[in-house]
Amino acid sequence: MISAQIRKGLTCLFQRNASFHFPSGLARHFFSTSTKGGGSCTQYYYSTTQESVASFMKEFGLSDTQLKNLFKRQSQLRCANLERSIKPKIKVLHDYGLSNSEIAEIISKHPGVLCCSLEKRLIPSLSFLNDLLNSSHDDLFKMLKRFGYGVPMKRILRLFITFPRSLYATNAALMKRIDKLESFGIHAKSTMYVDYFQVMGGMSDRVWEKKMQAFRDLGFTEAEILIIFKRAPRAFAASTQKLKMVTEMLLATEKYSKAGIVSYAVALCYSVENRLKPRLEILKILERMNLIERWPPLGVVIYSTNDSFHDTFVAPYLGKLAISGE
Repeated sequence: MISAQIRKGLTCLFQRNASFHFPSGLARHFFSTSTKGGGSCTQYYYSTTQESVASFMKEFGLSDTQLKNLFKRQSQLRCANLERSIKPKIKVLHDYGLSNSEIAEIISKHPGVLCCSLEKRLIPSLSFLNDLLNSSHDDLFKMLKRFGYGVPMKRILRLFITFPRSLYATNAALMKRIDKLESFGIHAKSTMYVDYFQVMGGMSDRVWEKKMQAFRDLGFTEAEILIIFKRAPRAFAASTQKLKMVTEMLLATEKYSKAGIVSYAVALCYSVENRLKPRLEILKILERMNLIERWPPLGVVIYSTNDSFHDTFVAPYLGKLAISGE
């Protein structure tokens, strides 16, 4: 029920490949190579249309530099119909209480807002966000200014389905989470944004600091801890005891360093008894019997499937292992 409601109300806000309305016959009349009077139809249409759009945008306070960047990032705007495509979207933004200066800031950061479908994307997205944020003008503006194209729908649905209490978070809690992720340099376009959002939302400030301190006690720097979070956010959902156990186990081999753990931070998420410990024990035996010259990279140890690891590090040595009694 929740999934259906969310899917109906929340769309992927301002997607890069959003549909865009072109005037009827544009492809035939204005993208031909025909030239009359010394200039191409395309150039003529682009120049006149772009000029009208630019003139309209200047009314909102956009500078020449911002306009140049606008047309560079969204070339479709050069041939957009001002009356039928641009102005209706601006009106909707006005209807949701956004001022000219706020609209200008949103557009300058995310010009794709002017290229998405009005009926299929912009209106339902704004409606849902407005309801979700309890009609808070300030929060709606912050969300639009920061997220631009937004978090893809399938990831948002996964968050609400697997972590339904996100639906009941207060505006303040949501914005605090977003602020914290932004301070880490993590933005909505990240493919793992929902994972970051979910992990951070599942712990209080006290628990978060406890995890940070656990990493510090293990010798990781602040910069390394941030990299670990970016590469394996679910490592922060692991217990401090597990973090300590995995780190000490890997370092004890003297084959893997803290830098290696940072590079393959997902190792902190795997099962100790069912994956890491058995594989490390096998490698120790092979090294002791001089059956391998050096250990494989940590990535091979953690990412290999059971069959792949068996075929590479067990099957070729079964005979010798049986003779030695290992």
